Amino acid sequence: MNMKNLLPDYPTSLNLTITALMTAVVCIVTFALQVAIPDTRGYFNIGESAVFATAILFGPLIGAFAGGVGSCLADIFSGYYLYAPATLVIKGSEGFLVGFLTWGFNPRIKSEKTWKIVTTIFGVTVTLILIVIGILYYTSIWQFTLAIFEFTFFTFEVGLFAIFWILLAFFVGFLIIFWGYKLEPEIGWLIISCLIGGIVMVIGYFLYEFAIFGIAALAEVPFNIGQFTIGMIIALPVAKSVKVAFPQMFKKEYFLH
Repeated sequence: MNMKNLLPDYPTSLNLTITALMTAVVCIVTFALQVAIPDTRGYFNIGESAVFATAILFGPLIGAFAGGVGSCLADIFSGYYLYAPATLVIKGSEGFLVGFLTWGFNPRIKSEKTWKIVTTIFGVTVTLILIVIGILYYTSIWQFTLAIFEFTFFTFEVGLFAIFWILLAFFVGFLIIFWGYKLEPEIGWLIISCLIGGIVMVIGYFLYEFAIFGIAALAEVPFNIGQFTIGMIIALPVAKSVKVAFPQMFKKEYFLH
């Protein structure tokens, strides 16, 4: 893998600026909206969306640094010190892997028809994940805290019931398949990349928590699956929107072109 596929082709100063900025973005997004998970003393968050978007837009090295350091800082600022060392490694690996698969790995599928089939399969997969995980583990009254560092703006409760997850799942599945057929067939590869990165995150935290809490670590697995699925759903349109808004920054023909 060449260095040109590890970092954007920008001046070093700009790459450092982007790295610092995206690290801050990952930290703030991870910190801003949290739901505690008592069984493992962890928390649900939407930080995956920032990790995925960073890796897709700026490649594996910036994705790894921003994902690992930004998420680790969020753990520290949130008081989840127990998870900070693991987060540095796990989220860093997740960011690197998604960036590597997006930028540096050629899936060697040339047929547009094949890409459409792949995208459809993963659109259906994401739909099923949302329905199953949403109904089994996220159907209840949830208390969310919106905060930036030590400043808590407000806490609110939202009822997320089965019908919500069913409607959301079908809406997301439709958008993915529509996107693949009408706009970019290769979106299926981005979904695969995020799913692989998300699975690495789930396994990493499970092994770390299992060493500390034993079998109770299983309690957080479905929450982490939901976390990276929701993060992916947010990240893909955000990354696309950024590339459309700043075309001069993304001249290379990577995915989401």
